[in-house]
Order: sequence, then C-alpha cells, then structure tokens
Amino acid sequence: MAVDPTYITKNYEQQGGAVWVIGGQLQIAPGGSITFGAGNTPMSGAVIGGARTVLPADVTATNVTIPTGLTTAILSTTVSIMRSGRLVAADAGVAQSTISGVINLVITSGSSYSLTANDIINWTVVGS
Repeated sequence: MAVDPTYITKNYEQQGGAVWVIGGQLQIAPGGSITFGAGNTPMSGAVIGGARTVLPADVTATNVTIPTGLTTAILSTTVSIMRSGRLVAADAGVAQSTISGVINLVITSGSSYSLTANDIINWTVVGS
C-alpha cells in the first residue's frame, strides 16, 4: 500500500509518548475511562467544552450564560478568554446556575476583567 504524502495526522505522540497531541476528536468507548494522578482513579462522567463569542446583548445583561448539557454535577471547570487573538489574563467571574434541569456556566466581569463584545470564551467542564 502506498503512503499518501499529503496526509497529515491530527492526533500524534511527541517525546516518546510523554505528550499526546489531539488535533481531531478523542472518543472514549463505552467501558473506557480516563485516569488522573498517582492513584490512577478513573474519572466518571463527561468532558464537554466549547467556545462562545460574547455578544453586545451579553455585555448589556452583564453576563454570559453557557448551557453545558450536564444535568447532575460539574466536578471541574476550565475557562480561558481570548481578545483580539490574545489570552486575557484577568479574573472573570465564573459561577453555575441551573435552568430547566441543565447546569450552566455564568461568566461575569471581575475586578480586572470587563465583559467585552467579541471576546471568545473557551470552556471545558467535567461532570455528569
């Protein structure tokens, strides 16, 4: 079988497997798990994330509400905010609310961050 020289893999290992780069999608099959830390305790639940652009209406409302799709609990949250292609190093407020049984992230201004139209909020949650 001939190798296609134009094919570029999106998922690959670096440094002898010490680093895995996922440029595509990582799927955990039923019965599979992800483990963390020295105890290698399996994590149960879902890892969900996305990106949300701050709209002018969000600035007027003073918050951005992001439905996570989770319904039971959020165990871990990561939020980063980009403005004009650069990471905003600031203290945005991050809280949770539940609307119609779905847990939402609520992003607000902080003492050194102002919610600004066209900011990009990148978020990831772990939970169920």
